[in-house]
Formats: sequence, structure tokens, C-alpha cells
Amino acid sequence: MPAKKIDSEESAAAHPASADVYIRHGWSLVPIPSGTKGPSAKGWNRKENALTSQASLPLGCGIGLAHAYSGTMALDIDDWFPASLTLATHGINLDALYAAPDAVIVDSGRAGHGKLLYAMPFGLILPSRKITNNGSTIYELRCGTANGFTVQDVLPPSIHPDTQQPYRWAGNGHWTRLPPIPGALLAVWTALIEQDRTRTIQTGEPLATSWEEVRSALWAISPDVDRETWIACGMALHWAGHQTQQVDAALTLWDEWSASSVTKYPGEREILTQWRSMRADKMTSRTLGTLFHHAREAGWVRAQPDAASLFGAVAGGDTQHPLLRFKSPISDNPTAPVFVVDGFICALLTVIAGMRGVGKTTLLLPLILVAAGICVPGCKVSARIRRKVIWVTEDIEQARRVVVSMRRSGISDTPEQWGEMLKLVPAVRIDIEAIVEVADAYSRMTTLNTSPSGGTYDAPPVVVFDTTNASIRVDNENDNAEIGKVVALLKERFTVKGIPVVLVGHTAKATYRADAEDLVMRGAGAWEADANQTAYVFMEKDSPDRFLRIGKNRFDASETELRFISTMTEIVMQNVLGELESVRVRHAVPTLMAPHERKLESRNRAEEAAQDGVVSYLQSVDWATRAMIKEVVRGNDKR
Repeated sequence: MPAKKIDSEESAAAHPASADVYIRHGWSLVPIPSGTKGPSAKGWNRKENALTSQASLPLGCGIGLAHAYSGTMALDIDDWFPASLTLATHGINLDALYAAPDAVIVDSGRAGHGKLLYAMPFGLILPSRKITNNGSTIYELRCGTANGFTVQDVLPPSIHPDTQQPYRWAGNGHWTRLPPIPGALLAVWTALIEQDRTRTIQTGEPLATSWEEVRSALWAISPDVDRETWIACGMALHWAGHQTQQVDAALTLWDEWSASSVTKYPGEREILTQWRSMRADKMTSRTLGTLFHHAREAGWVRAQPDAASLFGAVAGGDTQHPLLRFKSPISDNPTAPVFVVDGFICALLTVIAGMRGVGKTTLLLPLILVAAGICVPGCKVSARIRRKVIWVTEDIEQARRVVVSMRRSGISDTPEQWGEMLKLVPAVRIDIEAIVEVADAYSRMTTLNTSPSGGTYDAPPVVVFDTTNASIRVDNENDNAEIGKVVALLKERFTVKGIPVVLVGHTAKATYRADAEDLVMRGAGAWEADANQTAYVFMEKDSPDRFLRIGKNRFDASETELRFISTMTEIVMQNVLGELESVRVRHAVPTLMAPHERKLESRNRAEEAAQDGVVSYLQSVDWATRAMIKEVVRGNDKR
């Protein structure tokens, strides 16, 4: 069957005239030598070697997007028809991806080929994977490498070496607004990686190995080795491919590793010729022992596996079953609770719910930013431990407006400091299994805290999901088993690494202080039952302020309520037409509030309202009896 031509509408915006436009957008670029589709300079895939400006681009070179350092990935289609069929088995419609209103396509002009670009979840860098059939690549998921570096894809207006025509932007979207990677595609990717982690390859030793470990060993070896070693590595991979019925994947791995050589890559044709000459059943066949030997000579050390991944629970083995891991009730050095906001928000998993329209983002962003050392004037709460804030939000612009309002209040921090301590992430509604994949990346984004006595603590960031409905895909929000699984995975993958999580959701109904004691989060009760802490945002009738009340917690709080005082600023902003207009932006100032103070204020407001009502009544009538005035106080003004 002839290759299908991929039709796509050219994007309304042409490619930038300068690489500087891409760089200012936050993308990392690499130079592509003329007549090629990939860089050849040693160390090109290291972040420090990325282009810094158009001026650093060698004359005549094209440009490539370094995905791992740009927060991007590419779905690279090499054979349209089989790729469509393969993706369809996972519920992914390739035609629909191309026709999506936000689709961003790099068009090379070659029939049967295509490339979609997507934004990765913040901090997530996945090793690239090729899906092959009979030695031919069908499609690729491209981002990083097995050894932690980047892969690249050529950007417009670079010249394609085969067609001699420039790459161009296509699709209905725009390259400055990459859509997030579809959840189903991310799930396919993570499943491939998880499959590679399973130890299914028998090596003749007591411990089997996995494709992940094979990749680790192979990439420890320089691809610029002598031909004998190069062939030996290929034979070892060929043997492993036959052992696992993954011959195509093994060939792809050998080709990827070989292609990273600066001077000795023989080309795909020679790779395929050598591969076809190998025989897994010959006595001369090399096994993975050969590969591991060369890797150890290069300094590779085989990681010791987690025993829990090798053995299940052993009856009678009191060190194996998790319910037999007894701990002493006595500690010489008991640990004090760790907070995100001292005395209010714990450094575990917190659920905060509020009615729609109460202004949860406006209230909570200034509160949580206290943990980053960013405090608005008048703020009465604090955080001893400094940590970065990762804010996953369905409305980036709203969060930015809150930041603008906070900065106008007198905060002196520079934009660079804000960018370092606050990470805004567009919400993507994906499965919890995909969400927790970023836990390892987040755990490395620590902030060093030092005490006057010399003690240190590397604090992981706090992650806020604003809101749960916009970030976490569930089939039934009222299913306690499903929600319980979500909370359990967040605890297992985030909080056990010291990463505090705040889940922001909606209450089941509009709530005022009169019924605040009965507040519950919308959906299954497992949200609150399984959380370490709960809190609720509500409003008081006849008051412009908002309040936060601590519900369930694992610490004794000196105060259980916060008052948020709204602060509004009017600034000039540019609209989508490029026109200037005046816009009101606001943020909230968190202050301490004891419940009896709020009740007293509420009583005083009621008394003032009653007095005003009586005065107004007396001014409007000629005479009044005591009984008539009492009726006015009760709210029964019968004028």
C-alpha cells in the first residue's frame, strides 16, 4: 500500500526569522549542520552546549529543538498507516490528533511522515522510545535519552537534506502555545518504560536483567570504540532481543547508541547488514555478559535491585511482610511536625475546599507563597522552612494577575526570584498514574535551609493542584475506592519523598459561616478521610473578607482560622487585540483570626445594621411606639 500523504493546514504564523525568538520563548536549541538532520559535535546533547543566541549559530546551520531542556516532546510518525493502526489499539486516533484545534505540526514535506509537538508535564523528562516492526520504525516518542541527556528535532526554517525544502509549521495551533501531551499517549509511553524495568532477560546468573539495565550499561560505553567491541555489543543486544522476542527493539537500541558516535557511525544500512548476519543460535553468539563486561571497564556499576521488587511477602519472614516491620515506640529524638505554612498547612497531604466563586486561587496563592519567602505587606503568617512552590492551575493568566497584584503591593523580589521560587504549570487532566511519574523530578527541586546552629535541610517543593477536577482524571468522583487510590498514590509517590501536596477542590454547596461546621468537599468522602489535613474556605455574610478554617489535622494549632483581607489594584494591561485597557487585579492578605473575634465582629455588624435600621425608620415616620421599633429591629419594617 502506498504511503498516505499527511495533509495539514499551514499555521497562520510563519516561522521566526531568528533563533532568538525560539530562545526567548524558553526553548533550548542545538545547531544542525547543513545537509543533515542531526548535530554531530561532541557533547551537543548537554544543556550547557545549547545555543545562547542567533549569533552563536554557525553559518549555514539549521536549528533543532532540545526537548529535554525545553519541556517538550515529539510524536514522530515514520510510517503513517501502521502507526495509525498501532496507536488505535491504545485508543489513540492519529487523524484526530492531526485535526485537533491546537495541533502543532512540523511538516517536512515527505508523504507518510509527520511530527506533532506537545508540552510535557512540568519537570518530566522521559527516555525516548521507538516502536518498530520488522526492523522499520513506525513511530517514535521523543524527549530524553537513557543517560539523562536530550534528543532533538529539526525546527523551521531549517532545510531538509532530502527534499532541499525548508521545514514549516503546520496544523491548527501555534508553536508558542504547545498543547499538553494527550493522557493516552503519555500512558503508552510510561507503560513502555515500566515494561523495560521488568527483569525478564535471563543471563545465566542468579539475577535476571531488564532492558532498562541493558540501556544503562550500553550507554556507559563510548560509541567510539573499536570495531570488534562495537560488533560484540551488537551481538549481545541481538541475543537479548531473541531471548525476549524484542528483536526490533534491540536493533533500534544498537542503532541509537551507534549513531551517537562523533566519527564512527557507519549508517543505518551497515547496521542492518551486520544485524542480519548475526545468529542467536550460534555457539559464537555473545550474551549480555559481554556487554556488561565492557560497561564495567568503562566505569559502569550494576545497581543493586530493591529486594521488594524481587521477592513477594514470605510467610514467617518477619522482615518481608510490611505489617511485620515493627518500630520502637520510644525515640530519643522525636521529630517536630514540618509545615508548609507554620501552624496552619502541614507538609503532608492537605485538602482545601471552598465554594465556587469564593476566590480560592486569589486567597491561597499568597498564603502558600509564604513558604517560598514571598510575603505581601500585612501578612501575619510565616514559614520557617523555605521551599519552592509548584502551582498546577487551569488558569495560568489568573495566577499571573494575582502575582501582578502582589508585586504592586510593595514586594521587592525580582522577576528572576519569582521564577525560581514559583513554578506555574498548566493543568492537564490525566490519570493519577501519569501524574506521579513527576515525583522523582520534583524531589530534586530542593531549597537549602540552614539554621543559625549549622543544621541544614533540603526542602522539596510544595505541589498545589488547583483544582483536583482540572488536574486528576477519574471516572467517578463519588467512588470512594477510586478516590482512595488517587490519594494513596499521591502519598506513596510524593509525601513519602517529603513533597507536600495541596489538593484544592469545591465544596458540595455554597457555604457561609453559619453552616461552616458542616463543610465537606464535593465528591467521595475519601478525599477528606484519607488526607492528612483538611481546611475550608468560606465567606461571612455582610463581610468583604474571606476565611479559612482548619478541619482535621495532626498537630495542635494555636489558631484554627485565618482571615483574608482583599487588596485590589488597577493596572494597565494589553488585551488580545494589542490595545491597552485598565484591569482590576487583586490578591488577599492572610491574617490571624481567632473564632471568637470573628463572632464578635459578626455580632457588632448585626447591631450596627439594627441601629441604622432604627434611625432610618425614625427619620421616615412622624411617631413610633416601642413595639413598632422592636419590629424594625427584628427585620419586620412595615412601612
